[in-house]
Amino acid sequence: MTANLYAQYREPFAPKFFAKAAAAMQLSQNDRLLDIACGTGALALGFAPYVGALTGLDPDAQALDFVRAEAARNGINIELIHAGIEDMPEDLGPFDVVTVGRAHAQLPRDHTLAQLDALVSARGKVLICRTFTDDGLSGRWAKQYRAVGRRWGRRKAALTSVEFMADSPFVLIDGLEFRWRRTVSVDDLLLRALTYSGTTADKLGPDKDRFLAELCAAITPYSSLGAVDEVILTMGYVFARQGAQNSAL
Repeated sequence: MTANLYAQYREPFAPKFFAKAAAAMQLSQNDRLLDIACGTGALALGFAPYVGALTGLDPDAQALDFVRAEAARNGINIELIHAGIEDMPEDLGPFDVVTVGRAHAQLPRDHTLAQLDALVSARGKVLICRTFTDDGLSGRWAKQYRAVGRRWGRRKAALTSVEFMADSPFVLIDGLEFRWRRTVSVDDLLLRALTYSGTTADKLGPDKDRFLAELCAAITPYSSLGAVDEVILTMGYVFARQGAQNSAL
């Protein structure tokens, strides 16, 4: 899976998410933000107007090249570090906000929580967020799409953001939800399916075309002119250190 494929076809963050989240966390140009497992940089670059310094961390060099190009194209200054949470430099912090996107479920939980404790300033915040299709509001195509993906991908249930942060020095202080409707083509949905960890082209191998044909057959009956209506849900959970939450939000 290429970074470009991921950036182009995965569900984007709701347009209002970054401004509302920045206001909720009281971000300013004095703040430093670290995006852990930044991937294609959607989170880090989205918050660029609201902080003074950006850092992205990821072990995928191709993804960092994509972020570097996107940042240059948009005139954004960002420090990119080619490392994972396990081998990151020891002198990065402190940061006023640390963000984690979809990758939180793949991170080593205990080690990540220890690193957050070391990285986040005394009054800093952790934002864990994700954006995905709201199956219940998107219609029957979405449920069929998910069912086919589950049959082929066999993905394990992931910890929620709150479960991931349980028994850590941080407590939940706010939750943000944004829904928005758009039209997406069936072809784009097929390419999106190849960005999920359980159904990448490498995982599917010679069965890729059969998987895509089954997926197409499942959702096409619900399409009009090769497209469907999709409701995207963006969710963010804000955590602060225990005892510091009275100063937040």
